[in-house]
Amino acid sequence: MTTPIKKVVILGFGNRGQCYAKGFRSSLGSLIEVIAVVDPQIPQTTKTLSQMGISAKVYATPEAFIAANPEIDGIIITTPDNCHLESFKAIAHLNKPILIEKPLEGDKENFHELAPLLLAYEAPILVGHCMRHAPILKKAKELLEHNEIGKITSMRFVQNCHYGDVFFRGWHRRSEAITSLYLEKASHDFDIMHMLNGDNYAKSIFAFSQRYKFGGDKPNDLSCHECPEQVSCPESVLNQQATIQGSNVIEESAGRHKCVWAQEADIGDDEMCMIEFSNGVQGSYIQTFYTPQNYKGRVYTVVGTEGLMEIDIGHHHGTIAVHQRYGTKGDSVQHHFDYLGRTHYNGDTYLVRNFLGIMQGTEEPFTTAEAAIAAENTGLAAVKSVQSHQLQSVATLTSA
Repeated sequence: MTTPIKKVVILGFGNRGQCYAKGFRSSLGSLIEVIAVVDPQIPQTTKTLSQMGISAKVYATPEAFIAANPEIDGIIITTPDNCHLESFKAIAHLNKPILIEKPLEGDKENFHELAPLLLAYEAPILVGHCMRHAPILKKAKELLEHNEIGKITSMRFVQNCHYGDVFFRGWHRRSEAITSLYLEKASHDFDIMHMLNGDNYAKSIFAFSQRYKFGGDKPNDLSCHECPEQVSCPESVLNQQATIQGSNVIEESAGRHKCVWAQEADIGDDEMCMIEFSNGVQGSYIQTFYTPQNYKGRVYTVVGTEGLMEIDIGHHHGTIAVHQRYGTKGDSVQHHFDYLGRTHYNGDTYLVRNFLGIMQGTEEPFTTAEAAIAAENTGLAAVKSVQSHQLQSVATLTSA
C-alpha cells in the first residue's frame, strides 16, 4: 500500500522557506511535494527552485495562487516576520493545516491581531518552534519529568550567537521589521524555558538591551560587494565566508549582504533579562550576537532541589550532564547527541515529520499556537521593560 503524497504551498521563499523545502526532501523523501511557491521575487525564486531540483509553480501573490485553484494539503508561511498576519489572512479561508514560522509576527500590533485568529482557526496549526522537536531537548524534558534533579527552582539560559552579523545585513536589523531580537531570536529560548518548566509560562520580566558592536554611520544601501573595505573589514561577507566556513552563503543569497555598520540598525546585539514564572521558578537569559565561533553556543542550566542539569547544545553535537546534589566530585550522568549535520540540532527533521503526520490526520501539533503566543508575549514584555526600565508583567495569551 502506497502512502499518498501530500502537496504543499510555501508562502515566502527566503532562507527559511528554502530550509523547509530542503528539509522535506532530506527528512521525508518524496512524501511531501512542494507544488507552489508564493514570492514576489519571481525570477530569483524560479532560479532557486530550479537549482534545488523542485518543479513548483511560482506566484507573485497569494491571490494569484488561489485563483489558480490548485489542490493542496498544507500551507507553510515563511514570509518576513512582519508579514505573517497578512499572509495568514490571505489563505485562512482555505482551512488547511498550516505550518507558520516563528516568531508568529514581527510587528507588535499585527501580533495582537494575529494571535486570536490563530487560536480560533479550525484546522491544525503547527508553529516553527523547531527546537522543541530536537532530540536533545526532548530528552532533557523527559529527565526533568522523571525527577532527575528534584523540583526545579531556577533556570539560567545563555545564547552565544557567533553568526550574529547576519541579522545586521538586511531587514532584520530594523525594529520596524522585527521589533527586537527578543522576539526574532529569544522566542526560541523562551519557548524552551517554558517547555522544560512544564509549560508554566513567564509571569514577569526585567530586561536590558544594548547595541555594542553592530550599526554605525555607513549608508543603508551599502553592499559588501560594492565596498572598498571588503577585504580589510572583518565582518564583510567575503571574510565571514572565509572564517566561518561559508555559514553566510545562504544568508547572502537570501538578500542579507549589506553592511553591518549601517545607520538604520536600531536593534540590540547584547541583551539580558530576569524572569519569574507562574509556578515561582526563577530564570535568567542572556543573548549576545558577536561571540567567537569556537566558544559554546547555547548553554541551558536547570537547577533543582536535588541536583543540576547542564544542557550544552553546541553546534554539531550536544551533551546533557546531570549532577546529583549528593554525588561525588566529578560524578555525573551524561547523554550525548550528534545532529548529523542537520539544522536546529536536528529539530527541523522532526518538525516537518510532525507536519506530515498532521496532514495525514495521525498526529497533533507538537509546537502549538498557544505555546508560541506565550513565548512571544515574553519577548514583547522584555521589549517593554527595556523601554520603561521597569519590571513588566507578561501578558497571558492575547491580553495587551
